[in-house]
Amino acid sequence: MPTPEPEPVPPGPACTVLVSPSARGIAASGGDSIFSISAPNGCAWTVNSPVGWIAVAEGARGEGNGSVRLVIAANTGAARSAVVSMGGNLVTITQDGAPACSYTITPVSKTVRSDATDTTVDVRAPSSCAWTSGSGAAWITIVNGDTG
Repeated sequence: MPTPEPEPVPPGPACTVLVSPSARGIAASGGDSIFSISAPNGCAWTVNSPVGWIAVAEGARGEGNGSVRLVIAANTGAARSAVVSMGGNLVTITQDGAPACSYTITPVSKTVRSDATDTTVDVRAPSSCAWTSGSGAAWITIVNGDTG
């Protein structure tokens, strides 16, 4: 007697995963970003970041509905973007570039008397911009504020 063919297994529920939002813009300072995952019960999903500046802090794997928390590192360079895979969905993360550094020095020149012992120069720059000061003359010593 021939062996009967096994009964076909009916397909399970469609495993459609939806992510909200599908893209996100992040400031140069970085920070956390939360995404919602909608999926049927029993539908497993994973989240993968292709770059080191986007870390999956929570929700790297899940099943059914859930959430994902990404931590985006501060950006000190040019604007950048990456595509993170969330349950088969491609989510674009774009991050602003660091602000351009501009410096203001007041006064730009100063004449001092021969008996002068100290004078002040004001340096202004955005908080994310480093600066150093120095003197090319042996007779000028920077006492305070050589970096900022």
